[in-house]
Amino acid sequence: MTSIFDAQKAPASLWPATVGVLLRPDAPAHACRHKFNSRLLILPAIMFAISPITFAASNSSKPKTRSLKTLVDIALSTGSQSFCPENVFSELGISDDSLTSGNLPVKSVSYKQKISTDHKKHIFSVAIHPNDKDKIDKPLFLIWDTFAVREESGEAVAEGYSFRVSLDGKILNAISIRGPVGDGKHAVLDIDSREVKKSFKHETDFYTHDSIPLEITTK
Repeated sequence: MTSIFDAQKAPASLWPATVGVLLRPDAPAHACRHKFNSRLLILPAIMFAISPITFAASNSSKPKTRSLKTLVDIALSTGSQSFCPENVFSELGISDDSLTSGNLPVKSVSYKQKISTDHKKHIFSVAIHPNDKDKIDKPLFLIWDTFAVREESGEAVAEGYSFRVSLDGKILNAISIRGPVGDGKHAVLDIDSREVKKSFKHETDFYTHDSIPLEITTK
């Protein structure tokens, strides 16, 4: 990132009028000396005053929080589409016949494990109504997956959580995931337990704050 101090210049209107005198070959020596000394005193003061202002403006332009609605819009417009695995329907509390009778489409964006602040992969998915005749993506709820993948005995093993979340950010269901990638075991968790509350708060903070500077991917 280029420093805000690179090539920084004071506005022309703030530079002393003595600059013109200094450049005049016909200016008297005493005038040049007087003007030159004034410039030495004024210029550092101007630069000192301008730099903090520019720095504050640069920092204030960066958002410190992000709403879940913003992430929903990003997922719907740029996310990759897949389907929620049917084997987690009941565990995540998905019981509506109109949803469980067929594939439940989701659109997802994610953050790679190697760049995340907690060294875990995070997948933000928006479940979409599968029987929408208007062909407009109507979000139903969110599914948040967070897990770390490590190697055990030459096999990639994942460990983490999946949360079903309302569109306004309230936890609805939670399951744990552990085992070989793509074939891990799931266990339903008590959403009122201290462990789940702590993990869910961490995930909420990640999406609304910690992930802002990170690159979003659709894989």
